[in-house]
Amino acid sequence: MSTNPKVKVEVVDGQSQHLSEVKQLGRAHSKTLGMMPDGAFEEYAALKQILGAVSVAGKCVGYVLFRVAKERAMIAHLCVADDWQQKGVSRALIERLVEITKAHGLRGIGLRCRRDYEATGAWPRLGFVPLHDKPGRSLDGTELTFWWLDHHQPDLFQKPAVEVPEDRRLSVVMDANVFFDLYDDSDPESAESKALMADWLQDAAELCLTDEILTEINRNTHKAERDRQRAQARRRTIFEPPQCLVAAAEAIVRPFFPKALSEEDESDLRQVAKTIAQGVQFFVTRDEGLLKMADRAYETCGLSILRPTSFINQLDTLQRESEYQPVRLGGSNFKARHVESQDEARLQAAFQAASNGESAAGFLKSLRLLLGSPRTCSCYVAENEQQQPLALYGFIRPKTHILEIPLLRAARNNLAPTVSRHLLARALQLSAAEGRTVTTVTDQQLDAVVLTALAESGFSCVDGLWMKLNLALAGPARELAARLNEIAASGSQGCKLASQMSASLKTWQALPEKAGAVTLERALWPAKILDAEVPSFIVPIQPGWAQSLFDEGLANQELFGERPELVLKREQVYYRANQKCGLEWPGRILWYVSADSDRHGTMSIRACSRLDEIIVEKPKELFRRFRRLGVYQWRDVYKKADNDVDKPLMALRFSDTELFQKPVHRDWFRKVGIKSNLQSPVAITKEQFASIYTAGTAKS
Repeated sequence: MSTNPKVKVEVVDGQSQHLSEVKQLGRAHSKTLGMMPDGAFEEYAALKQILGAVSVAGKCVGYVLFRVAKERAMIAHLCVADDWQQKGVSRALIERLVEITKAHGLRGIGLRCRRDYEATGAWPRLGFVPLHDKPGRSLDGTELTFWWLDHHQPDLFQKPAVEVPEDRRLSVVMDANVFFDLYDDSDPESAESKALMADWLQDAAELCLTDEILTEINRNTHKAERDRQRAQARRRTIFEPPQCLVAAAEAIVRPFFPKALSEEDESDLRQVAKTIAQGVQFFVTRDEGLLKMADRAYETCGLSILRPTSFINQLDTLQRESEYQPVRLGGSNFKARHVESQDEARLQAAFQAASNGESAAGFLKSLRLLLGSPRTCSCYVAENEQQQPLALYGFIRPKTHILEIPLLRAARNNLAPTVSRHLLARALQLSAAEGRTVTTVTDQQLDAVVLTALAESGFSCVDGLWMKLNLALAGPARELAARLNEIAASGSQGCKLASQMSASLKTWQALPEKAGAVTLERALWPAKILDAEVPSFIVPIQPGWAQSLFDEGLANQELFGERPELVLKREQVYYRANQKCGLEWPGRILWYVSADSDRHGTMSIRACSRLDEIIVEKPKELFRRFRRLGVYQWRDVYKKADNDVDKPLMALRFSDTELFQKPVHRDWFRKVGIKSNLQSPVAITKEQFASIYTAGTAKS
C-alpha cells in the first residue's frame, strides 16, 4: 500500500467519479504528456489501467496510465497536479503500480521519456534506471531514454530492456483525413489523430501511406498547399502495391461500399484495397463510413479498420494480432512434411540467409547434413495450402538429454513471427515428451524475427548458444532444486543455465510467493512446483471448444510425425459466463471436458494450462481484444452473453497447455475430495492439484 498518508491510490475504472478529473489533468499537461483523446482515457479505464491518487478531500491530484504487454507494464502517462508536485504523489502511484504488477508476475515497469523533459531527473528517485537512448520518431525527432524498474522476479530467460526491433514495428496505413490532421492546427477534431504522434508510440508503430494519398492531395486547389502536403507525405513510407493485387482486393471489398460511388468513395475504396494488397493489417481513419464496415473488412480480409483512439488503446494487442492471423489459428490446413533431396533448390531460394552473408553452398551444406543422417536427424518443411514453404526446421538428438535445432528458418513474409513461435512451442513439447532436459538452437543464421521469437519463448542466450531447460518433473521445490543441481554439476550443455535457475529457485524458496512460482514454472515448463501455493482450478469446458482450443487428442491430431499440424496455439482465450467463482491469476487450470457420447475420453480432466489473465468486459470489447486468436467468431461470443451486448462476459487468457497422457476421469478425482458437479470452475488445494496432475502425466 502507499506510504503517503495524504493520498489514497485507487483504480480509476469506467464508472469512477475521478475519470473526468484524470482527463482534465491529462489535458492540462498535454504539452509534455502528448495528446490523449477522451476516448483513449475511457478505454484505459475500462481495462483498469489507470491508477489515481485521491486526496483526503476526495479530489484526484495525480494518475499513472499504463499498459501491459510481454510480461511488463509500460507507463504512458505519469501526471501530478501542479500544486501537488514534490509531495510524494508520484512515489505513491509508482509504489502501488509496483505492488499490482509484481502480484501478477510481471517482470518490471518501463517507460520512454524525452531527454529534454524535466521529469528525467525524477525517474532515478522512483527506482528507475536508464538503459539506452534512441532518436524519437516524433515530428521533432527528440532523443528518448528507455527507463526500467526491475521487479527481480526469478526470470532469467529474457532481458527486461529488449526493444522492439525495427522490423517488428507495426505498419499502419493512415487514411487521408488522419494524415491531414497531423499538420492541421485549426481543426479541434484533429487532436485525436495527433495523439498518434506521442513519443511512446513511435517505437511500436510506423504510420504509413498508400500512393492514393497523392490523388487525395491533388484535389487541393491551392498549389502551395499541395506542394507542402506532398513534401510531408514523402517523408513517410508510401506503399505502391502491384495493380493486379489492388484490382483483386477491390473486387473483394467493393460490396462494402455504396452502389453509386462519389469521388471520395472511390478514393476510400482504393485506400482500403491498396492496404490489403500491400499485406498491411491496420488502417486508421476518422471516416465513419469506413468504420462502419470494420467488422466485414476484418472477417473477409483480416484488415482492422480503427479510429486513432482505438488503435492507441489496442496497440499491444494489435502488435500481437499481427502475429496471430485468423486463417492460421482457426483450423489451419498448414502441414509439415519431411524434406526430400529434390526440394533443395526450392528451399534454398526461400530460406538462404543471404542478407546475413550465408552462401548457397553454406546453406546446402547445413541442409544436407540433416538429410544425410536420417537415423539421428530429421528435417521438415512447413507449407501452406498452396504448398508454398513457410518454414524449414530440423532436429538432432546428439545426447539423451538434448534436443538440438540446427536449422530454424521462417519465410520472409508476415507469417514469420507466428510460424517461428509455434515451431519453438512444438520443439519444447517434443523435447519434454522424450524426457530431454535441454533444447538448443544452434543455427548461426537466425534473423531478427526468429531471435525475437526465441526470447519470447523463454530461451536464453548462454555463451552464444540459445537454449532452454524443459524439465518433465512435477514435485516439491526440493526435488526440482536437486534436479537442477544435478544438471549444473554435470558439466554438460545447460549446466550454466541450470545453475542460474537453481539460484533463482533458492531465492524463491526464501520468499515463496505465488507470482515467483508461476514465473519459475514458465521458465522450466512443463515442470511443476507441487508444494507452491499457486492458485489452481478445475474449469469445465465443452468438448467442441476443447477440441478447437487445445485438445489435439479429441481432434485426432498427432503432436509430431509424418504430417503434424503446424499450428499449436500457445496462447488462447476461453469465454465463459461472468460468475463469481473465485478464479485468480496468475494460476493454473485443469481442463475438465464435459460428457459427450460421440467422443471418447470425455467426463475427464484432459489438460493443464497456465492462467495468465482474467478479463471481465462487455462482449464486443472482449471480442475486439481477442479476435486475433481466431477460434471464436462474434456469433459465438454473442451467444455466450445470452445475446445481450451489455451483459459482461469473463475471458480466461491461458497458455502453455499440456495434454495429459492419461485423462483423469471424474470418478477418480472424486476420490481426492472433489465433490462438485463441475458446472462452474472449482478451486482446488495444492495437494489435489498434485494428485490429479501426477495421475494425468504418468507414463504407461
